[in-house]
Amino acid sequence: MMMADDDTYAKICYELTDFGGRCAISVVVADGRSDDANGADLGGGAVWLQIARKKSAVMFYHSNDGENWVIVRHFTFTDKPLKVGLVAQSPVGEGGSFRFENVMFENRAPDELWMGK
Repeated sequence: MMMADDDTYAKICYELTDFGGRCAISVVVADGRSDDANGADLGGGAVWLQIARKKSAVMFYHSNDGENWVIVRHFTFTDKPLKVGLVAQSPVGEGGSFRFENVMFENRAPDELWMGK
């Protein structure tokens, strides 16, 4: 998740959906208004997520192997300073266990923004 303030944020999620209990990538972008887009149905298991920002251009990616990245969404976003981090949530039910591995934060944009590298 990345955020400038409570009304200006964007997040990419790997979550259990309402569509038959499948796991999918979803994205929320809020800049005064909010949208929510469900993307790739990945069926479960581990997934890698990546956020890249170059000036006001933002790319969200996912990968099955951590090497080959698929673009989930490209959008223009605020160029204000952002806080970046991880969040786990369970908005309904009894909660759950969440595990993050191989987390890396770098203060750089990929050389090739369209490839996630």
